[in-house]
Amino acid sequence: MRMYNLSAWEKLELKPDYEDTIRRFEAFWNGDMIDRPIVRFSVPKSSTGPESPYIDNYFTRINSPVDKVVRGLVNNANNHIYMGEALPEPYLSFGCDEIAAFCGGTLSFTENYHETNWSDPFVENWDEFMPIALKKDNALWLRKQEMMKQCAEAMDGKMLFRPMDLHTNTDLLLALRGAEKLCLDLIDCPELIRNCMEQTMRVFREIYEGGYKKFGLPGINGVILQCDFSCMLSTPMFRSFVLPYLEQEAEYFNGRTFYHWDGVNALTHTDDIIASKGLFVMAFVPGAGRGSHTDYLELYEKIQKGGKAVSVSGNAEEVKFMHKRLKPEKTVYNVHNVRSEKEGNELLQWFRRKI
Repeated sequence: MRMYNLSAWEKLELKPDYEDTIRRFEAFWNGDMIDRPIVRFSVPKSSTGPESPYIDNYFTRINSPVDKVVRGLVNNANNHIYMGEALPEPYLSFGCDEIAAFCGGTLSFTENYHETNWSDPFVENWDEFMPIALKKDNALWLRKQEMMKQCAEAMDGKMLFRPMDLHTNTDLLLALRGAEKLCLDLIDCPELIRNCMEQTMRVFREIYEGGYKKFGLPGINGVILQCDFSCMLSTPMFRSFVLPYLEQEAEYFNGRTFYHWDGVNALTHTDDIIASKGLFVMAFVPGAGRGSHTDYLELYEKIQKGGKAVSVSGNAEEVKFMHKRLKPEKTVYNVHNVRSEKEGNELLQWFRRKI
């Protein structure tokens, strides 16, 4: 199977300043900064070319012919300019619970809405279901491998790609068993669940070997780890059943990880996450109706004081506002609604002036 050409990482056709991006991220991962913080955004090209934008979502990635999906992703990437440290890297995820599907689950969609999906819990008895394992003959896993192979061939020297959504650890158990039953399992049969957790780590290692290492993906801008189930757990249970496994997962990427911290309920474990090993960047998402990132500056300051970096999002005015209080060497800014290359260059210059 063809992997990415390692020499191509030194230059990407759709990211002419890729070497500069590498240098900035290397500085960031080492707790340093060159002349401004990490800032990421893309802008549409003035001409979209001969093809209309391809409709890319979980449904099309799962159901459309693979070659059509790959052509569409390449077309969409060609229609944007990637500025700051943004990288042309289409996402190949089939959904948040795709790993559960690779282990025997089924992904479901709401009728006429294809932007998200979920896995239908089906495990009634752990002893009868175990071991939890990646099923190599699973149709969706085979499709994933074919899609990554075709992307590696089509994007080599032009762009990168992100292969999948790493909802492993207890999130994998959640997708297989369901929230209510899993919560009871933690109380009724904790040792069995510890055994399950060791099996999820074997799945994680196989996913890493088959979806990251196999294709030689660089991960210069880090990978995303998370555990949405953590919001349902007490502090002792989080420390016992979740945190050690998140830290093990982070080791595979040398600590170059973003922790996707989903919703205000997850803030129960703030101190443990800040003190964790390997979860370098905290990417907190408040959730619908919970305000914007500018409303959580005290949280971000606490995280940075504890030695971690933060990833924040907003429009140009919002990120400028947050920049007044956040440490630039420990912040990743994801900027929305930048309308042109000229506007983008002005924003990057603003950050340079404000250091």
